[in-house]
Amino acid sequence: MAKIDISKERLVQLYIDQNLPSTKICKLFGCCKATILKRLKENKIHLRAPGHKRVDVSKTELQEFYLKKKMSSRKISKVFGCHYSTIDRKLKKYEFNLRDRADSHIIYPRRKFSGDLLEHAYLLGFTIGDLRTKTGGSCSKTIYVACGSTQESQLELFKNLFQKYGRIWSKRCKGKINMEAYLDLSFSFLLNKKAGNWIFENNKTFYSFLAGFSDAEGSVFVSNGKARYSLGNYDSPLLNKIKIKLEQLGFICTKLQCDNLRGYVGKDGYCRNHDYWHFCINRKQHLLSLFECLAPYIKHPQKIKDIKRAKNNIITRNKIYFANKR
Repeated sequence: MAKIDISKERLVQLYIDQNLPSTKICKLFGCCKATILKRLKENKIHLRAPGHKRVDVSKTELQEFYLKKKMSSRKISKVFGCHYSTIDRKLKKYEFNLRDRADSHIIYPRRKFSGDLLEHAYLLGFTIGDLRTKTGGSCSKTIYVACGSTQESQLELFKNLFQKYGRIWSKRCKGKINMEAYLDLSFSFLLNKKAGNWIFENNKTFYSFLAGFSDAEGSVFVSNGKARYSLGNYDSPLLNKIKIKLEQLGFICTKLQCDNLRGYVGKDGYCRNHDYWHFCINRKQHLLSLFECLAPYIKHPQKIKDIKRAKNNIITRNKIYFANKR
């Protein structure tokens, strides 16, 4: 008996698209049911379970599950009790723009970065100072931005910066809050933690960058009755570049100092891989001028409170100074 020639396309049309049972298909080709089942397996066409009923999925339903809820074809197939290949064919039939593998993993809505230069500068400063960034790989469409802190105010700031752009995940563990934001590829500029020359060429972008960096690594405090500003980081070349720019703007800074603690193992058991560097601004008038310049850009709730306290300290000291001169 000659072998019956049945193409895969014809089998898909009859068995999948028209949902005909194998008993009807075998009559069309004048063969037994076993032959049809064998050809289906040879062509890797998923066999329906016994008693399977035709699944009717409308375009409106697919819009709801695939487009609005961002469900994959595999998850949608479970809703309708069919094989995912059935859903894939329906999506093609209704001419849906199919998501690739990277898109299929994006469930929550995202927005592209605003493109605002000052926001760019601030986020870059904050990221260099305190955040970890990575991408999921060459095919990924997600930028992961993360940090950990024991401060509630840090979580508040992190949310305020990124929640308008994507999903925020957070978890508490042993008194520490771990946070992560899932952003689209327009935030790729955060992967390269370098402050380009454009940051320092314009005063507004510099102050915005410095505000972000200060929100992450700066300290505003009162010590021995005097307000002070300190900026520290492991990146001494960057700190020196910031210090030079501040001095060009008329601020008097202390020397860049090193703690010389490379290799030191702390009480937590972690070894310091690098030395930590910092410099300060201590003069009253220079502090007031710096706070004035940073005011439009500082976003950390605690830093805002610290600056207010430092300014009150300076105002009080000035009142005492002028009162004593009379």
